Amino acid sequence: MVRKYIIILILLFTSLSFAGNGGYRSPFAVGFGARQLGMGGATVANIKSSSSIFWNPAGLANVDRSEIQLFHMSLFMDTRYDFFALAYPTTSLGAFGIGVGDLSSGEFDRIEDYVTIGTFSSRQDIFMFGYGSELFRGLYTGMTIKGVHYDIAGYKDSGFGFDVGMMYNFGFMKGLSVGFKGTDLGGPNIRLNSTDQGYPTAYRGGLAYETHPGDKHSVLVNFDYENTEKLGSDIYVGGEFGFNDMLFLRAGYMADKLTFGSGLSYHGFNIDYALASMSDLETSHRISVSYAFGGSVRAKRDSRESRIAERRLNDYKDEQESERKSKLDKELEKAESLEDEGKTYEAIESYYRVLALDVQNEKASNKVTVLFERIRQDIANDAGKGYTDQLMQSQIELGDSYFERKQYKDAEEQYNLALILNPENQYAKDRLAEIEQISLDEIDALNNSANSQITNGNYDAALESVSKALAIDPNNRVTLAGRDRIINLVESSKYLNEALKYFDQADYTRSAALVDSALASNPNSEGAKSLKRQLAKYTADVTTLEDIKKNNDHWSTYLQGMEKYQAGEYKEAIKLWQSLLESYPNNPNLKRNIEQAAERAANE
Repeated sequence: MVRKYIIILILLFTSLSFAGNGGYRSPFAVGFGARQLGMGGATVANIKSSSSIFWNPAGLANVDRSEIQLFHMSLFMDTRYDFFALAYPTTSLGAFGIGVGDLSSGEFDRIEDYVTIGTFSSRQDIFMFGYGSELFRGLYTGMTIKGVHYDIAGYKDSGFGFDVGMMYNFGFMKGLSVGFKGTDLGGPNIRLNSTDQGYPTAYRGGLAYETHPGDKHSVLVNFDYENTEKLGSDIYVGGEFGFNDMLFLRAGYMADKLTFGSGLSYHGFNIDYALASMSDLETSHRISVSYAFGGSVRAKRDSRESRIAERRLNDYKDEQESERKSKLDKELEKAESLEDEGKTYEAIESYYRVLALDVQNEKASNKVTVLFERIRQDIANDAGKGYTDQLMQSQIELGDSYFERKQYKDAEEQYNLALILNPENQYAKDRLAEIEQISLDEIDALNNSANSQITNGNYDAALESVSKALAIDPNNRVTLAGRDRIINLVESSKYLNEALKYFDQADYTRSAALVDSALASNPNSEGAKSLKRQLAKYTADVTTLEDIKKNNDHWSTYLQGMEKYQAGEYKEAIKLWQSLLESYPNNPNLKRNIEQAAERAANE
């Protein structure tokens, strides 16, 4: 009889996740995190918090700041479900997460032969370790290894399994993402007394779309579809609307029940609440508290990349200048040696190479003019036009040989020398035009590649493409503009990195000045824009009710909020006071009123 009660108890605990066609899932399948549960558990394609360790480990790679989260869920018959999670992102090694969950009950009567002979309790724990990383831009992958431990009326066992997940952000439509998760692959499997219990494997896919209709407002819509081994399929739908990056309202559909939720976010602190019916059981209340701490990993990562690009840029400049000077000195020395040996023609070629390295080199320019006249004179004196044509044809043939081997610089020199002998030679002109077009096409391809790499934030690779383009044409204006753009982006990242450092030190005035410098270098920096919005909460002047009274319209709005609050219309009061925060971001009265109204709204 005791064994029967144990089996019944197991089923009782897991009834919260029964499928419609019968069967049993993990008792932890309900998940954790009141924000996700408020949206019906539809979150596999868009998650970026410590809750990712359960919903989709790939989402850990989207966590921007370290986060700790505590979750509590009250169930039937004195049963409770608590969870602790921690996410720790790094700049280069991906993101790590740990989670510990406890599902435990109060005391149950132990009955044998219809007689109560004592009590027993149940406890089920889960331990999770997760990892997520960005495989390439926009594609995130992750894995969670889990262990479970059961202790029911003295019967104990443990098991292990793992989850895998991926997320992809579509580049053609900002805010659109897709996600996939495989749950309970290879276990866990539990044996209590003679009862075997294996968690069924489940596969979930989903779509999400997130948009920001205003600087501080957001809309998120999620859709998930899950198929569970032997249990069939379920649909999960959810949505969230955010006001001023502070207050959030949520609703969702989880398999067979409606869910509702709300949240409050303030300076890294998040309090979330969710409400859901439990079929024939009583209503379930879920609450979680989380705190994000430390600097922005994304900003640190961008800053690190910009520092690498900056070092590469400086090294490139030094290397190019050193190489140019070395080549110029060697070529000039070679040209003078050839001239001293009476090799006029070869000397001209060498002086032209000097001018390719330094177009302003006066010595080489004068020498070319003098030697050119000497050749003309020698040809006129020694052989006349026939020798000139023969020499010119030799230059063209040599140029063609270089052209066929795609050594366009060498070919260009030979065709130019041929034109010295006969400025009207059309073949040499046509060949030079072909070389120019080939160079332009190659430069365009390199510039396009650099622009794409800049868009992806890969400044190091962009600089390499620009370097190759400048090697072809050092004076190309489009390429030079691209190099200047990279320099500005690097400079902007430097300023942003310094701004973040002072922000973490609570030196908001200096941080604000550096953010303005970052935006001056790169007006499109999302990181700088985001930090500027955060700084507004600290750098704006502290105001009082007297300041609000000075504006009749604002004071009227404030009083309307008070009327709504006193009438119990807390959400309407919050809307009115939130609208005033745009003009009075550092008004303690407004913030206190909003917090009190949100607390009362959550308790209704």
